[in-house]
Amino acid sequence: MKKKLKEKRKNVRYHIELDAVITLQDNTSIKGKTKNLSFGGSYLNCTDAISMPEGNTCFLELHLKGTPQQNVIKFLCNIIHVQDDGVGLQFIDIDIVGYEQFKNLMVFNSPDPDALLAELVQHPGIEIRGD
Repeated sequence: MKKKLKEKRKNVRYHIELDAVITLQDNTSIKGKTKNLSFGGSYLNCTDAISMPEGNTCFLELHLKGTPQQNVIKFLCNIIHVQDDGVGLQFIDIDIVGYEQFKNLMVFNSPDPDALLAELVQHPGIEIRGD
């Protein structure tokens, strides 16, 4: 019988599919869709993932629909792992407006919003920029 490995993540992941764009340091843009999101990072399905340099920083834009104009939430991220079908990103920081939008998105998609908010007290995940 195989032993189940202990999950190292501090933030709960939610299956949320959003259009997204990664912008690499050389200004190359790669489109994809989020597979999951947490306050610590995201996994993004995309066809050009293999070209992304693991360990580098990038920008991630999440494109929210459902309003007359599309909202975009922007993060600074680390590329933590690359696979054939996608890339794992660790969030570094976000501005306060983006954080509030992201927090609302996560609470709305959580089966237990109170538990999610309690988790944020213990493990905030992402740093909030004051600019």
